[in-house]
Amino acid sequence: LNKIPFLNCTAPSTINFTAEFAQLIAGKNRGAQGNASYIDDFENTKGDIDVSNPTDWVICSTPALFPESKYTNDLRYGYNRALLAWYYIHPLFTRRSSSLTPGHIKGDLDQLSDPDVHEVYISDLFPNRQINYRESSTLNVLNLAYYPNERGPYNLDPNVDADGHLLNPAGRWGGMMRKLDTNDFETANVEYIEFWLMDPFIKARKEGTTFSGDLYINLGEISEDILKDGKKYTESGMPTTDDASLYTETVWGRVPTQNSMTYAFNTSSGSRQRQDVGLNGLTSEEERTFPAYQNYLEQVRSIVRPEVYDSLLASPSGDRYHYFRGSDYDANETSILNRYKYINNPNGNSVDAEHSPESYSTAYKTTPDVEDINQDYTLNEYEKYYQYRIHISPEAMSVGQNFIVDQRVASVKLRNGTTEEETWYLFRIPVEEYEQREGGISDFSSIRFMR
Repeated sequence: LNKIPFLNCTAPSTINFTAEFAQLIAGKNRGAQGNASYIDDFENTKGDIDVSNPTDWVICSTPALFPESKYTNDLRYGYNRALLAWYYIHPLFTRRSSSLTPGHIKGDLDQLSDPDVHEVYISDLFPNRQINYRESSTLNVLNLAYYPNERGPYNLDPNVDADGHLLNPAGRWGGMMRKLDTNDFETANVEYIEFWLMDPFIKARKEGTTFSGDLYINLGEISEDILKDGKKYTESGMPTTDDASLYTETVWGRVPTQNSMTYAFNTSSGSRQRQDVGLNGLTSEEERTFPAYQNYLEQVRSIVRPEVYDSLLASPSGDRYHYFRGSDYDANETSILNRYKYINNPNGNSVDAEHSPESYSTAYKTTPDVEDINQDYTLNEYEKYYQYRIHISPEAMSVGQNFIVDQRVASVKLRNGTTEEETWYLFRIPVEEYEQREGGISDFSSIRFMR
């Protein structure tokens, strides 16, 4: 879930959630304890608000938990953002019969048996559930992969090592945010945040390593100003010509001076390439000569290895998108996990079919990226929310603590012929049991965002 110091780890980690992931549970009988109930009262007494679709989430603004969140039009605002990727793994990688599966993956049975990759069957987690013959036997699993020593988009912190990795990874954060269509939790009787989580320490135990961190969830008013400068940015508002009067400049890049009446790309020839440039209004080529990114490149050039510098030069802001498929990935025999590292980046994520680098569509979405995630044509800059914290560590994963109310142990037969036990934990967080409030929020009548 949402953005705050998503998971402060000292090693890359992937967290897997089931399709029941992160549901906001609406109970119809809040405060009804002690009243008589009849069997038929329980029909349709629980409603779920599913927030597990990865395309509904976007890169988040810096949480108030971090002191740099107070900066405006200042590059330090993004200094601690590490790389977080969220996605479904496409079945072309995991289904035995897919002709689209790259050969180096199809034959790598150990990779296909990785708990961060393999398919999760409904019967593994819900053995008593009856499956309709038209229903898939597998669950859509939302993966959150966090790389605390790799910079996230728009992080221009020059404190890196020779590999370009961020120093002090334990002090970094990664996150995402989304709008909520149900805003009045009191009227809707929303009572819980609930999700199943695969044990994140399966591989660590085998390797004799460990990590720990915190998963924070924010509910309420969340700033949509992702590159904080007090201006609402829209890709669709970016000019399709070189007319400098149609944009203004901030420390981050360019912001259109005209308000977009609709969030849709210009359809004239060549316009998509000028508008689908990410949240800073600059192509990767333009970034190389823009002061902020030019200065960043100069600072790190003497630190990083030449091949690392070349990769930074290719995308100085770190916002370049890459589809999970690609002939370059195939040629380099890129692993499944690494294919999703940049799937959520905004620069180039809406490429049209005419300019696709492959013979198939590589677009992640068809609509522009905007600093207006609830599409109300205003920029929300408020930080007024309830904060919830889940501690992620081996000793905290037990029923009865840390909001864990149940666990299931599944015996999973893997592609490499082995059978392994995997534990799933059910988290159920009462919305009224928040850790703290930010910004003076006083009730649950206007919960517009989740981070």
